[in-house]
Amino acid sequence: MSDDNATQPAARSPQPFPIVRRAVQADAPGVARVVARAFKDKFHPAFGTEEKAIRALTPYVAAEMTRRGNYVFVATVGAVVVGSVSVSTQKSFVSGVAGMFYRAVGFWSTVRALVVLSFLSDPAPAPDEAYVEVLGVAPEYQRQGVGRALMIAAEEMARGLHKQRLTLYVTANNRAAQTLYLSRGLRVQRQTPSIVGWLLFHAPGFWRMEKRLA
Repeated sequence: MSDDNATQPAARSPQPFPIVRRAVQADAPGVARVVARAFKDKFHPAFGTEEKAIRALTPYVAAEMTRRGNYVFVATVGAVVVGSVSVSTQKSFVSGVAGMFYRAVGFWSTVRALVVLSFLSDPAPAPDEAYVEVLGVAPEYQRQGVGRALMIAAEEMARGLHKQRLTLYVTANNRAAQTLYLSRGLRVQRQTPSIVGWLLFHAPGFWRMEKRLA
């Protein structure tokens, strides 16, 4: 039985879909915030707090954008960065990381971060490979197609560079990310258990996934 005089709830306006583009230096704080929030299981053990993680990661992200063989994309809504992905095609390093962290969070937090993050080093991509290093989406935008849009950008970049494979690692208990990657055609190559991963990041292991692009 309906009440004609009842106030009807206002229809929700659709969530604006993000624009995906190559990152620029001005995006670094936004990318750092997204990454720190999306990967709390990784960066909270490293830095202790989200605020410290954002401070330390901002100069690092800016340097990552200029690292040889590295390509960073962002998803934005208006002027706000809501997601990012980094695709690496060769092994190269950001110099001066310890100094960046020290200036941002001090000596002991830097020591802690360097020790913890040393267990998460990325592999060197093969000549025919594009490796997805980091894909993060702000929590309030997760499960809304942002990750998919970023993965499409990563794959298009890899194809444009004539790479034969798109690869990545994902933690064994990250079901949402695994579902996304499987939907994009990546398949599990191997599953590796990790005691260190469990103790530090509550991750029982890691999956290596791959998609053939040729």
